Amino acid sequence: MREGADPRAVVAFEGTPVSGDEDGELTRIVIMRDLLLEEIIDDEEIPDVFIDHMLVEMRRFFRIEELVVASV
Repeated sequence: MREGADPRAVVAFEGTPVSGDEDGELTRIVIMRDLLLEEIIDDEEIPDVFIDHMLVEMRRFFRIEELVVASV
């Protein structure tokens, strides 16, 4: 949480986030099972919720604001 992770997020990265010119170092990806279950109505929603939260955390940790998912 010190590094800016949202405590309500389904996905959190542990390590050293990108800062200025310094590269980040990802050491662990944590999936909050109980929070994930609160976000879904049925199991079919799991991939969408997981991907949404993963993108938010990737943007924060790696400072990649332009990161998006495209559907084809």
